[in-house]
Amino acid sequence: MCAAARRPSSDPSSSRKIALACERNLAFLAIAGEHRPDFRTVSDFRKIHLEAFADVFIGVLQLASATGMIKLGSVSIDRAGGEFRRC
Repeated sequence: MCAAARRPSSDPSSSRKIALACERNLAFLAIAGEHRPDFRTVSDFRKIHLEAFADVFIGVLQLASATGMIKLGSVSIDRAGGEFRRC
């Protein structure tokens, strides 16, 4: 049996949503400070630094695993209809 979980609406994934969140979301405002990047700037930044994001993500997972915050294993994800299903 699979457990389904909806992706939080406060987790934008498109460059336009991130740019908008930099104007309205307190967490993004705290990070962006006085800067209000255009969605094209966000998109270009993501494209240029894609490999670095992968390295940081792996590092965060390894750190969380080493401190016992998570347990790494195999997970199958089905994102049909905007929902994540862990099987």
